Amino acid sequence: MDAIEWLEQIKKIDELIELVDSERQRLWSKATSNTSSLEGAPHGSGISDKIGDNVVKLADLDAEKKELERKKNSIVKVIKKLPASECGVIYRRYVSHMKLEAIADDMGYCTVQVWRIKKKALEKLQKKAAKATPFWPKKM
Repeated sequence: MDAIEWLEQIKKIDELIELVDSERQRLWSKATSNTSSLEGAPHGSGISDKIGDNVVKLADLDAEKKELERKKNSIVKVIKKLPASECGVIYRRYVSHMKLEAIADDMGYCTVQVWRIKKKALEKLQKKAAKATPFWPKKM
């Protein structure tokens, strides 16, 4: 794996976190709408099983999100070890998902200078990336 592929995992992780959050919100809404209709009403075991299933799914989603965040944080931790200008460029590009022109404006550099800083940082990160295995989600 090269450094760019390794860093681009952050975007994939962010997308997966959004999906997990969306699914969690959907399940939470479903679970809370089920419980409000149950107050004071007699019911069989089927309804409580659905609620229990949703609670288990919510816990699984929470664990999945925590694992995704752990993976992202491990990459960000390596980025933060770079010298300040390199860290700033790489962080903005791969964590904040900014374009090089926007990074240049934000940091007060010209685009060519940002490109050079990025190239230098990627060379430093290549050793770490070469040892890394690609992140693939367990399920979704």
